[in-house]
Amino acid sequence: MEDAFPLKGQWQDWTAAVQAQSRGKNPAFNALLEGELEVPVYHPARPVSSVRVRPQTPWRIRSTVRAQEEVMPALEGGAEVLRLVGCHRPSEWLKGVERAYVEVEFEGGASAREIAESGCFPLQGGVLLNGWDASAMHALDTHCAGVDEHSEGEVRLRTLTLPDPRLSNSSWSTAASLALLIQRCAGLAAALEGGLERVSLDLLLDEDPVLALAAAEALKRLLLRTWPEAQWPRITLVCGDQSFGRGEGRENLVRQAIRTTAAA
Repeated sequence: MEDAFPLKGQWQDWTAAVQAQSRGKNPAFNALLEGELEVPVYHPARPVSSVRVRPQTPWRIRSTVRAQEEVMPALEGGAEVLRLVGCHRPSEWLKGVERAYVEVEFEGGASAREIAESGCFPLQGGVLLNGWDASAMHALDTHCAGVDEHSEGEVRLRTLTLPDPRLSNSSWSTAASLALLIQRCAGLAAALEGGLERVSLDLLLDEDPVLALAAAEALKRLLLRTWPEAQWPRITLVCGDQSFGRGEGRENLVRQAIRTTAAA
């Protein structure tokens, strides 16, 4: 065996160093499992717990798709929530999708009645109106009643989306956007029986990971001033394309990963 696979590296020097520091005791390089199987020394597996309290609702990966052909690649990429924008043919977009395992949010496109008639009404997720649209707010009561009428699951579905103002106008500052979001949340809560559980809020992450972390924490604290955690909206952290370079695919992915990790 030694002739076939000659030993390489500085393993002998390393072993000698370990023995020299063993203070007269023979160092153990192997351990026995069940008294029979000899394996290199290792630390047995043990349960670990987070130093921070874990939230009641775990983090989920959402993918926003705007075309039928984007649905399956999004699911194959690990999406647990699908935001379907401008979907007018739900049965075609969701062909082969197991709704019991995926949250589906419809934004624009087919109405709640049309989605129900297609047999694709979400079991989790929602049918969303734009929370910034004044005309949509006039139809909110009717819309919520229609969503509840067609709902097949036990979970109350979301009925409003509230995107960060910076997603449509980059001139807003982070502080101004947070203030406007909280102000709008107060108005929506008054129309939604006092809570925000039926709202899907999108927060744009800053290109600086420290600011992304600070903004996410600030939003939580501002919400907590008025509403208990059980009444919070569904918060989704969204990456924009600020600071993205052309032809820098790998670097852009790293930038996104840093932002989302910091905010999470």
